[in-house]
Amino acid sequence: MSNLITSVNIMLPIVVLISIGVCIRALGLVQEATLREVDRFMYLLFLPVYLFNSIYQSDFRSGVSLWPVLYTVACFLIVFTVLWLAVPRLVDQREQFAAVIQSILRSNFLFYGFFIMDSLFGAEGRLQIALVVSFLSPLINTLAVIVCEYYRKGRQASLTLRLIVVQVLKNPLIIAAVLGLLCQFFEISLPGLVVRTIRDMSLIPTTLCFITLGGSLSFAGIRNKGLIAACVGFKLLAVPLVGLTVAALLGFRGVELAAIMVALASPTAIASFTMTRQYGGDFQLVAQVITATTVLSSFTFVLFTFMLKTLRLI
Repeated sequence: MSNLITSVNIMLPIVVLISIGVCIRALGLVQEATLREVDRFMYLLFLPVYLFNSIYQSDFRSGVSLWPVLYTVACFLIVFTVLWLAVPRLVDQREQFAAVIQSILRSNFLFYGFFIMDSLFGAEGRLQIALVVSFLSPLINTLAVIVCEYYRKGRQASLTLRLIVVQVLKNPLIIAAVLGLLCQFFEISLPGLVVRTIRDMSLIPTTLCFITLGGSLSFAGIRNKGLIAACVGFKLLAVPLVGLTVAALLGFRGVELAAIMVALASPTAIASFTMTRQYGGDFQLVAQVITATTVLSSFTFVLFTFMLKTLRLI
């Protein structure tokens, strides 16, 4: 029972913050356009600052393991390959190809990762997930660009390496991760005033991101229920169950296994909605998958945390 209570307590603050965002939107205290602007501002400034600060403040020489990074990278490459081969054969409409792949591939592990890992393991957890995120973020954004460019509506030019590199390098999260890793590798120390400013700015996304996430959820008429159910099932159950089972058999335990859980079981990232709409895909489908995975992940995270704690794997 104590493991169940602990698992619920980890997710409860996230559920409350998301619920506040839903209530604010339902009461008309903020308009959808305002939420989009706040979300865009978070994506362009505060989340990159948050990611940079997490990497910059981490001590990667204190025994943090690279194996969870390599394992999660391998998992996402396998998932991407399976989706790339299967989706065009299982989904009828071409404009939904990129939407489905992005809905399953892209995860909100930046939002959820630090929050959950801090609740489970404190500073050690934040350190491990910072390392995982710093490698996963560039990889997944690169794969997302490839998918969206390849299935772009009305695409005329061929998909080139230069086009992919340019799109990836424009991503603020990738820029933040690279800068943070460079500071770590070359042991660059920033002035105290800059460090304090970055640290203070990095406190903003901790709560605001979940509130804006709740306000951005769409509960409008759901269509393509079968396709949405398939995306949600694959995203929240199939991928994490298989990934965690293999990870446990390979010997991952404690903070390493928890980092893998967060990376594989997080709901669909909001950025996938913006990117799909920008490239002419079925962004309404993505919005509904984001809503479904965000709501249901509160239960699946409790389930996975409870299972791993009961089995004494974390």
